[in-house]
Amino acid sequence: MGSAPDQAQKRAFPWLATAVFTLFVYWICLRFLFPGYFAPLSPFHIDFYDYAGAAALKLIQLLTRYPRPVAYLAMHFMGTAGLSGLMAGEVALALGNVLLTACLVRFVFRVDSLWMLGALPAYLILLFAHPQFYFEHRHDLPAEVSYLFLILSLLAWISAVHIRNPRGWPNQLRRSVLLAGSFLSALLFAFSKETYFASALVLVAGLALVDTENRRRHLGFLEFLAIAELASISWTRHINSPFIGAGTGAEGSYHVSLSVTSLADTGWFYLSHLFNPALVLLCLMTLLVVKWNRSGLVFAGACMAAGCAVLLPHAVLPNHRFEEYAWAALPLLLAPVLLVGSTATAWRRAALQFGLLAVLTIAAVAGPFGYESAYSDPTLTWQVGQDRRGAALAESLHVFRELPEPAHILIVGLDDAAVPWQASGFILAEFGDRRYWTVVLPVAADMRHQSSIVRFAEANSIRLENYEYVATYKPDGNLAAFENARALANPAAVEVVVPALSPFLASARAQPTDPGPWLNCAQLAVEWGLWPEAGEYLGRAITAGARDASRIAQLRAAIRDRPAGAAPAGELSANPSHVVAPDGLAMTELSWKASENTAVEIHIDAPDGPLFAATRGPGHARTDRWVRNGMRFFLQDVSQGRPLTPENTLASTKIDVSP
Repeated sequence: MGSAPDQAQKRAFPWLATAVFTLFVYWICLRFLFPGYFAPLSPFHIDFYDYAGAAALKLIQLLTRYPRPVAYLAMHFMGTAGLSGLMAGEVALALGNVLLTACLVRFVFRVDSLWMLGALPAYLILLFAHPQFYFEHRHDLPAEVSYLFLILSLLAWISAVHIRNPRGWPNQLRRSVLLAGSFLSALLFAFSKETYFASALVLVAGLALVDTENRRRHLGFLEFLAIAELASISWTRHINSPFIGAGTGAEGSYHVSLSVTSLADTGWFYLSHLFNPALVLLCLMTLLVVKWNRSGLVFAGACMAAGCAVLLPHAVLPNHRFEEYAWAALPLLLAPVLLVGSTATAWRRAALQFGLLAVLTIAAVAGPFGYESAYSDPTLTWQVGQDRRGAALAESLHVFRELPEPAHILIVGLDDAAVPWQASGFILAEFGDRRYWTVVLPVAADMRHQSSIVRFAEANSIRLENYEYVATYKPDGNLAAFENARALANPAAVEVVVPALSPFLASARAQPTDPGPWLNCAQLAVEWGLWPEAGEYLGRAITAGARDASRIAQLRAAIRDRPAGAAPAGELSANPSHVVAPDGLAMTELSWKASENTAVEIHIDAPDGPLFAATRGPGHARTDRWVRNGMRFFLQDVSQGRPLTPENTLASTKIDVSP
């Protein structure tokens, strides 16, 4: 008989091997299957910057004013490690959840760890090679946090229920600790995200079915879970979160529809992106493997049903359909695969089971209707492009960290709105509140999260003399140039603000009698909101003999109609915006920006409040010592007699005065 340390090492070896093998398969799948390169820390979505920005929020604010507070707390603490640290934590969390799922299977089915190692490669490849795994396991941080606490809760609960001889005080203490841990983890699970709500109930119901001796206890735990989930839903609705909003309009992203037609349509959307023929056969094979054990068969079926139940919260949101959510069902759906081989009575039978598992796994990944056929899907191709673009953008941010304050920075060249500057919390946390950003976007880019330090503008409102620095990006996210705006020698402002226009203009100037390049210039100018230039280029194209009547008519309509229906962009800032004044009264200097032909007014405390200043285009003015805490200033567009209403507010700013 071996010593206690030897026994502990023997028990630990399979789990250490499982962890190492998980990392290895993770790298193999990402590097050689999908996406074909290994870059899991690429922030391909604005959500990553929002997650990192949560580090700047106060804990009491997260606990009292946010939905899914546990998920936001996780973002807060992980965000303190910076963007790369947060994303590395997301990856570690996702892989840890896979290991915990294997632990749950072993715990429930009493499977020898060495047997599990035989089925583990298939399980991991089926998870990590799935087309949407690469995006889902990093993007949906709240779901990963929720899943972590669900599995921890189940592990603690099953351990507590099955403690032998609970009468001795050591076992009583252990049982009490485990029970407390299971209930606490269940609460943390419920207040993280709703993805696994239905799955949790299915799993615990499965435990109640197979464990008749402890059925009443399991049903009691099931009731506790249901109450915790209802409490979470009530909290989310109480703070008027969009995630669960019964009053969300039919066009809203989080509109809930319980109609049979809608549920069937959205449910099939996810099922079709989850299953393929080989995966269906593999699930049936797994059930056949455990059919000899009624309890095992019931709980294996419960795991698969719980996996499918993951899709239910998504199926009720017909306007929020994303393929990547389908992957969230896989860890539970395929968990019984880890049982293959463990129930065999002979090595020959085990070898047959493992061989069939390997064949079905290969067919599921590389078969005619398998994972690999989806890798060239247009949606995935676009997502991979965003992934590479996001990595380049994140890598460029370091150039802004050493700029002197205050600084006004112009960002040009990006043609997509999903950029770091949309996440104002991240920008504040990374660069402070005395660096002011203007990001030039095309007219069609409607995702513009304006804030006190970030403005998203169209090209026609930009005057280079208002900026100290210009950062020029390529459309692929790589930083092409970072220049001192004041040092630009006789800059052609249009080509600086819209770099994509430069090669078109060069071609047009080289062939002034060819209408084609001028039409291309006009088209690009319209896309970026350069309305006067668009008219000039279109005129030159017509003078050069342009004959494309349809295109000319479209460009004329865009030039004629678009400016009339759009309010010019504006920017308003106060220096200082935070003032210490013992008597509660302070003074500050306001600076505002607007296009030269825009008449603007500054009003106090409301869009139609007392008038403070009026100009045409940009300006600045200093107050006297009458500014009080919380006072707001509104930059109003009054061109063409526009009324003083919120619809015509270009920007606003608030002053904080503390004693």
